Amino acid sequence: MKTELDKKKAKIESLKASIAQEQKNKMFEFEQQKLRKLKMIEEQRETMSLKSKENTDKLEQLEEQTKESIEGYDKMLQQMKEKHGSDMERLVADQNEKIEADHAR
Repeated sequence: MKTELDKKKAKIESLKASIAQEQKNKMFEFEQQKLRKLKMIEEQRETMSLKSKENTDKLEQLEEQTKESIEGYDKMLQQMKEKHGSDMERLVADQNEKIEADHAR
């Protein structure tokens, strides 16, 4: 009877040890999954940060290109106005000369 009791106690101890080992295994697996997910989250954050920086850089580049285009347009417009002004002055002077020449005849 005692050996039967000892066998049952041994079986219980074996089951307890098996359960404890299973719990350790599950905890280890859980920790590994947690680490993988944390790593994945960190990689996503880095990717998002990089994309954000790229977008900011692109925006700054576009703003600079727009500024340069506007400055170029303004400069071209000013040159056209100056040229037109010079052309108009020349035409007016030519017309005045023609009028004076007609009056002189």
